Amino acid sequence: VWAPSGHVIYARRRGMDGIWDFPFSLKHLERTGDPVLLLDRGSDPSVANDGALLVNLTRERRRQLVWVGRDGTVVETIGEPLRGQARPRLSPNGELVALSVRTDSDWDIWVTELDRGVSLPVVRTLETDISPFWFDGGRKIAFRRWTRGKPRIFVRNVEGDDAETELID
Repeated sequence: VWAPSGHVIYARRRGMDGIWDFPFSLKHLERTGDPVLLLDRGSDPSVANDGALLVNLTRERRRQLVWVGRDGTVVETIGEPLRGQARPRLSPNGELVALSVRTDSDWDIWVTELDRGVSLPVVRTLETDISPFWFDGGRKIAFRRWTRGKPRIFVRNVEGDDAETELID
């Protein structure tokens, strides 16, 4: 993910596990420094417009959302660890996080209000809905739905009606 500090932040696995970053020039479209280990464990980094970093930590098959400081230390945990949560994405203002949550039979899209710690489903269907992405300045969420083995992209309002718009079939 791109960070406002001018860095690319990413997760690595298989030998060099953890959350890493490197400086990147948008002007020249090239890396301008060496990768640096920020956190020795974690996955799914997400960055708000103010540079706040959110990652998923895995412990005993459960994932815990945490805030990570600029020095790579865990500053605060968010909610309870869950078995089936993946792909957290911070809203542009850093107040909400959208994520894929495993339910009894499939995956749905949930939103957590970070200041209150309340999580609610935004997209709940009998199909697999995954990989949320904030859209339209944080008013909508785009997500991927698997229908009969075929991926499709939809957009839905975060608040208000339940209408979905299909972007890509």
